Amino acid sequence: MGGKVAMQLALSDPDSVSALIVVDIAPVSYGHDMLDYIAAMQALDLSGEQRRGELEEELRDEVEDPGISAFLMTNLERANGGFQWRINLTAISAGMSAITAFTPPPDAIYDRPTVFIAGSASTYIRDEHRDRIMELFPKSRTVTIKDANHWVHADRPEAFLKTVNAFLGAVGK
Repeated sequence: MGGKVAMQLALSDPDSVSALIVVDIAPVSYGHDMLDYIAAMQALDLSGEQRRGELEEELRDEVEDPGISAFLMTNLERANGGFQWRINLTAISAGMSAITAFTPPPDAIYDRPTVFIAGSASTYIRDEHRDRIMELFPKSRTVTIKDANHWVHADRPEAFLKTVNAFLGAVGK
């Protein structure tokens, strides 16, 4: 979601963004959603005195990829003798069609340095997206991080930071 917000800002108000980093998302509308993950998170009983590990185990029963379940668990916090989600799952679920959509402003182009960081095992930035990326972000390049899925920063933090630092160094940030 953050990448789409950053792209929209850069396209809507290019003078407010001197350089742009977009992590594993393309400027396109997606046909899939995360509703299964949200449903799995909402199904957890957060009342009572469970341990965090027990809740993570329950979530892993519904979310097969251990990396994704671990990432989802980063949104869980202690509260009122139990746990609560830091994010508003109901609002995210209700707004999922808008979240997966991407409609840039008419005739928008962001012609400043941009890097798209993709995970090699992710399906969010595909070859068929390259033309759209270059149309909207003509000064962009894409860096693909090997053995990373959608959550590139969590899967390969060292490679991710190296890529970000190299880009920031190249643009003088």
